Amino acid sequence: MEKITIRPLKPKDSRAAALLLKKILPELAFYTKKSISDDLSSYTPKYISGYLKNRYTIFAGAWAGKRLVGALFGWGSRGGLGYMDWLVVEPDCRRKRVAEELVRHFEHAARKMGMYKVWWDTGFKNKKMNAFNRKMGYKKVATLRDWDHHNDMHFWAKELA
Repeated sequence: MEKITIRPLKPKDSRAAALLLKKILPELAFYTKKSISDDLSSYTPKYISGYLKNRYTIFAGAWAGKRLVGALFGWGSRGGLGYMDWLVVEPDCRRKRVAEELVRHFEHAARKMGMYKVWWDTGFKNKKMNAFNRKMGYKKVATLRDWDHHNDMHFWAKELA
């Protein structure tokens, strides 16, 4: 595998990021079709490019040469909380620390913005992601049943040192 480089996404990367999401999200059997459809309609190249102009946006990409193989979409806030919305990695690049490096990049960027805590949610049935969260030092702070588009969700948080 080619060396992976993690860097903030730029407006010129918006199309590649939207295509990566369009490829990966339908594979997520633990989210409802409505939830995936709504997210895909939100994460268009125009949407991604527009959000990159917001100073609280933390969108990062993992690149193998010119190929986008992973991405993390998230935000900081004036209140000191960072939120990670989506973390996606190409199937052939999974289990190669790409997700770890994207999360570390997000945490570092959030810390630089003055965030003291980051959080995100995962599908209740997403056992691999829930194990990943524990490995990365996140603590489950809540479980909500029948939440977003009738998905059961775990909410995870981590204090930034």
